[in-house]
Amino acid sequence: MNQKRYSKKGKADGNSSRTVVDLSKLRKSSLKRYKHHFKLEMKANPSKAELVDAVASHFASMPVRESEVVAAFYNYARTRGAQSY
Repeated sequence: MNQKRYSKKGKADGNSSRTVVDLSKLRKSSLKRYKHHFKLEMKANPSKAELVDAVASHFASMPVRESEVVAAFYNYARTRGAQSY
């Protein structure tokens, strides 16, 4: 099976300082749900390797506004953290 690790930039590498997601560790059912949710067009009954490649390509192409994500996470953690004490 294809054991590539995909950075958010979409390049397969092992030495990136960016966040790396190993999509091959997901179950085939999870990859299928991602494919269905984002309406990725593929042949019927793709293999897990084909799903990993398609999902990785789509995932890497999604824009991320890091400052917005960090701010949202901070606000979420702050409000949820206050509830847990």
